[in-house]
Amino acid sequence: MDILVDNCINKSLECGVGNLGDGTRLTPILDDGAAQDEPELYAPDLFVWNSQKIRVVPGRINSARLVIHDARVSRFDRVGRLIESTDPGEALEDFGWARGSDRLATPHPSVVIALGGQDSMLATVRKARIVNDRVILTIRAIDRSVVKAKGPGVIMLEAQD
Repeated sequence: MDILVDNCINKSLECGVGNLGDGTRLTPILDDGAAQDEPELYAPDLFVWNSQKIRVVPGRINSARLVIHDARVSRFDRVGRLIESTDPGEALEDFGWARGSDRLATPHPSVVIALGGQDSMLATVRKARIVNDRVILTIRAIDRSVVKAKGPGVIMLEAQD
């Protein structure tokens, strides 16, 4: 039935309504040329950055620098339900980053910042760079202003849908 509903949305299926009243139902009627391919599942990988030392340094107009020291990074493949360790550079490369550049090819990945005992912050990543053992992300707040904070915590990074 999922395929029928998906095809209906894609206008390759006619939908008729029968039994109006208590037994109202939607009756899909396939066109002769309707494709019946299964839809592909897609969920971007989720990267979780764990560090004992994270700093949020507010800038101008809801922007900030997010500095992550000695990050341990895990990649979660949500479709395959797999987890693997990776390094910060490889994680950023999944977003189109290249060493020597601060740009990401992925438009504004989402980041959740959760520092021990403080309110979480939601932002988008504008730029990224790696300096020695630090990853420095330029971020812009989504839900409210970013606030100065530091401590151990977790950063979750994923591409926008």
